[in-house]
Amino acid sequence: MIAENAQISCCGTAIVTGEKITGYFNPDMDVQFTVGGADAQSELIRCSCITNAMWDKLYSAEIFDGLRQKNVYMEDMAMQHLLVARAERVTYTARPMYYWYQSENSITRGHFTTRFFEWITSTKERLAFYQEHFPACVPEAYNQYIGLCMDMLLITWKMPEWKELNKELVRRIAAPLTGNYGDDMGRITKLKRQLVKIHPQLFIWLNPFFEKLKARQG
Repeated sequence: MIAENAQISCCGTAIVTGEKITGYFNPDMDVQFTVGGADAQSELIRCSCITNAMWDKLYSAEIFDGLRQKNVYMEDMAMQHLLVARAERVTYTARPMYYWYQSENSITRGHFTTRFFEWITSTKERLAFYQEHFPACVPEAYNQYIGLCMDMLLITWKMPEWKELNKELVRRIAAPLTGNYGDDMGRITKLKRQLVKIHPQLFIWLNPFFEKLKARQG
């Protein structure tokens, strides 16, 4: 971090299950690079090396000046792009210096909660930020948003509390996007086409959801 005069330093992650290392987030230990600006944001969106996680990084204190952590579930998505934008240089080494211990009760491994839907809101906020500051990153960020909506649909479609989850998911997705990303119905059509390709039977189950969303948009 000091050698590269960077404000954020990212490292590789070893995945630990029980008392053993069972894998690595990036197994190519020779990867090293330093980026900034739109290139750093692009790496963040792809989550290939620069991840959204807060815990595999060192930060210069000054990039937090005036910025407060948002009270949202998994605040990484809501905060990381703002921090990367403040950093002139972000450096990465794949050498694992963080050990991620797996737990069945952790946020990422525990039971589903409707607070997962806060990801959708955070992703929309990131889209608006890119539209204003990093327009070249908008297409990748938009695809990430579509993928997240699909993930939430796939996770919740067979849960006993589906009807209540459906209402909340409709509310989150139907909230207007800030910026020019195409009309809302075009977004819904894209979701439906992707869902038909992935799982036709699942589309039949979820089509009432899309019809309800269509009515909400109208």
